[in-house]
Amino acid sequence: MKTNPNTDMLMDQAVAYAEQKMRELGHVPPVILGVTTGKPFVVMPDRLDDVAAKNAFANMASLACVAHGAIGVAFIAEVWAATGGDIDTPPTEAFDRQECVMISVEFIGGKMHQKLLPIIRTDAGTFFGFGEAEVIKPDSVHGRFARFLPTELPSKAIRMAAGAILKTLGLLPTKPRKSKRW
Repeated sequence: MKTNPNTDMLMDQAVAYAEQKMRELGHVPPVILGVTTGKPFVVMPDRLDDVAAKNAFANMASLACVAHGAIGVAFIAEVWAATGGDIDTPPTEAFDRQECVMISVEFIGGKMHQKLLPIIRTDAGTFFGFGEAEVIKPDSVHGRFARFLPTELPSKAIRMAAGAILKTLGLLPTKPRKSKRW
């Protein structure tokens, strides 16, 4: 699949972030890495242990993308993926399930690229590395953790309104770190 250099660069940064967190923590906390024409931003959930928390995070991430005027975003999370194709069995219950890191990169205008990186662990359960990435067709990506960006850059008034909503809710995204790395 042919991608543009911006998509490749953001995907490479997302993979580096995932690998760093796997080595440091043994897992990857879900995160949004946002790209703007100015400073990047990061959105991390407090928790994702139920449907309400997942919906709240997805809504906050979308609002943050609008408020910051994001032109690109990477969503990174650990997932269970099933390879057998039985669509009636949830991946977490599938016999052939595999622990993966999912990275979904999108840019304004609907351009999207997604990869699943199989997690390889040692016999002791520590992170060893990633297996060969599986590229997922962009048109098959749907759900609460997809399509965070609007189809076109919102006006300044809409960005300000989204920022005001986040501030009122006390859900301001974390500030970017000073280093060039995420």
